[in-house]
Amino acid sequence: MKAERVLYESLFDIWLKVDSGVTGQLRKLEIDKFWNANKFDANLIKSKIEELNSKFKRHQKSVYDFFG
Repeated sequence: MKAERVLYESLFDIWLKVDSGVTGQLRKLEIDKFWNANKFDANLIKSKIEELNSKFKRHQKSVYDFFG
């Protein structure tokens, strides 16, 4: 479960790179709120990755580029 939490935090870091208006404190609150509400729902994470990919396509990048 810890590795999954790290994955979500990594996704949120990428989200921050796209939407840089989110503060670190708000980011932590959002991660915790998401984590507690969803208990790492794999389908929801997949949809987040797809959302991120659609944003990155505007910049000719893929969210998967950040995962090596």
